[in-house]
Amino acid sequence: MTQVASPTTAATNLEGFTQELAGKVYRIFRDGDRFKVQDRASNAPKNQRSPSREIVLMTGSHNLQMYWVESGEGRSMEPFPFAHNINEERWAPAHDTFLLPPEFGAQVGHHNTIGEWNQACMDCHTTFARPRFVDGLEFDSHVVEFGISCEACHIGGEEHIAANRNPLRR
Repeated sequence: MTQVASPTTAATNLEGFTQELAGKVYRIFRDGDRFKVQDRASNAPKNQRSPSREIVLMTGSHNLQMYWVESGEGRSMEPFPFAHNINEERWAPAHDTFLLPPEFGAQVGHHNTIGEWNQACMDCHTTFARPRFVDGLEFDSHVVEFGISCEACHIGGEEHIAANRNPLRR
């Protein structure tokens, strides 16, 4: 479910992505085996972009893929504001890809915050997530695996593994 970002883990070709949302134009470009993001105000000249930041992680596999950008705040991730719908082979604003209770309707983009992956997403999309809050927006998060192993939900699998180590028992 969560993987280190690379051309082989992307569900689509990210290179050349350009979209506008909420007064900003976002651009993804490839730098070797890395993907980087820049943005600029919609009314700014095309050469007036923010410093580039790397897409570090990708979350999703079957239907949707989200992209997590370095935030400059320790190991805190910032969500890229667009997600890729794998089945429909198209992009959508990330906040439009989640079903939320009606009371959140007026808060478009409320979940697109620095540290969201560290505070919520990593709990279900990795194995043995430890968010480790530092200060402000900074986390020093660690996980045992980016993928989801049996141990992610079934803690204490040592006994199961030991019991089934013998092929005759399996």
